[in-house]
This record gives sequence, C-alpha cells and structure tokens, in this order.
Amino acid sequence: MEDVPSFVFDFFVERHIILKEEWLSNVLIFLFSFFEADIVGFGVDSFEIVLACVNQPLILQIASVVDIGASFYSQFCALVHEFVDNTGFEPLPDMEHGPVPTVLQKPRRMLSFTVSDGETILRAIEYHSIKSFSLLTKPGCKILLIPPILCRKGVFFLKPTNVQLLGDHLFSIKGIVVDIVNPLRIVDDLWTMKVTIQDVSFDNFTCIIDNSTLSSLIGLTPKEAIEIRASSDMNRRQDAQRRLAAVEEQLRRLDLLLDVELFSGARADPIIRNIRTLMQALDVL
Repeated sequence: MEDVPSFVFDFFVERHIILKEEWLSNVLIFLFSFFEADIVGFGVDSFEIVLACVNQPLILQIASVVDIGASFYSQFCALVHEFVDNTGFEPLPDMEHGPVPTVLQKPRRMLSFTVSDGETILRAIEYHSIKSFSLLTKPGCKILLIPPILCRKGVFFLKPTNVQLLGDHLFSIKGIVVDIVNPLRIVDDLWTMKVTIQDVSFDNFTCIIDNSTLSSLIGLTPKEAIEIRASSDMNRRQDAQRRLAAVEEQLRRLDLLLDVELFSGARADPIIRNIRTLMQALDVL
C-alpha cells in the first residue's frame, strides 16, 4: 500500500484542500485500522429505512458465507469423495468407489452471505456468478456495494458489476514452495490447493493457488477433469493422472515468480493469481 499516502494527498489536492502532515497521518491510521478491525467498531447504521434499491455506495463486512445452490450433504460428499447409500438397498461395487452420482452434483452454486454495516445484519445472495467470491472467502472481509443494487426484504441481489472485494493488493514475489498444506482438489467446482511459500527474506506464509492458475498448470478445467474421471477411456484417465501428479513437481521449481494477492489484516489467506518462471518473466523463452 505504498501508493496510498500519495493517493490520499492527491484526492484532497484535486478538491483544492491541502492536508497538513499530521492530518494525512490520521487519515491513513483510520484507513488501515478500518480494513484490519471488526466493522462493529466503525459502523454507522446505513439501513434505517427498508430499501427497495440501494442508490449510494455502501461498505459492508461479510459475517458468513454458505452455498445454497446444493444441499450441505451433497457438498460434504463432494469434499470427502464418498457416497453413502442410505436407501436400504445393497450398493453395486461401482457405487462404493466410483464418482458421486449426478443426482448429488449441483448444477451451479449460489452463495449466500450474511453482511453487516456495524449496526444492522442483512443477507446478500450471488444473483449472478461472482469470480472474486467463493466458499474460501473468510468472514471479516470488507466489500463495497456499487449502486444501483436491488434489495428485497432485506436481501441484496449481487452481480459482478455492483460488488467489489476490498483490502486486497497484488505483489510479485520471488519465492519457492516449501510445503503442500492441502493437496490439489476440486472445491465448489474450482481447482484449489494450499501451499506454504518462502520468499527471499526466508519468511514462510500459507497461500491458496487460484483456479485459473491451476487450470493453466494442469491443462484441464475442473469440469474436464470430472468428465475424464467418469470416463471409461483408460488412456485419457492415465494422461489426466500424469498431469495432476506433475503439478507438485512444477511448483517445487527454484526459479518461480509468484503474483500473490494479499488482504489487509489477514482477513483472508493470500491467493496466488499467477505463476511464472524467471525465464518467462524476463521474456527469454
């Protein structure tokens, strides 16, 4: 956030207001504290009137997030890769170890959020798919609602054009992957993997590798991988297994440049948005 002081100073200068140094410091202290603290300590009630449509920007804090596009049971089965037959009939061998039946697979997700302005607690739903949010989004993250936003009975209908995740910053880090915390898997129809990386200062921190980066490394989307897993074509399945096994080998290279998105106040795990070798970064290859 090195550019924040100059940005704040320029913001006031453009409005013909020259800030004293101590005033600028106070503004920055408040700004940093806001992203790192619970919004309850800063909140002003923005919902004194029941709104049908929000016509002004609002900053809210996420209290919880769940997927209401599928039952919790089916989500549990997808996470543990198990299917338990509770019908009373003897399952076939293929059902015991095969892929989860299609009746348990959700057509698409719909995230439901509990949000607060520090005074009032309301709900928001993912009316259209929003790539910046997932079940990995942690409570405490701040979001900006950009009008106009439809609100019915205290529920915001969110679209990619009217919501923005705040407090994130993208940095390029020269580092190495020193540990695989959570192995490669599909969660919420997205590739995900959690690793520990070590930068040039020898500090270790845990990051999540995002779906697009993993799809590029593997050469398969989650949908394609699921289709291959259910396929009877042994050549395709073996090829996919080789691709998945090669991911960890690629990540353990010593010349990686990682584009890492960091969030203020550790409200969310850092996310690796891109992985390049130094040769690629220098445009040698």
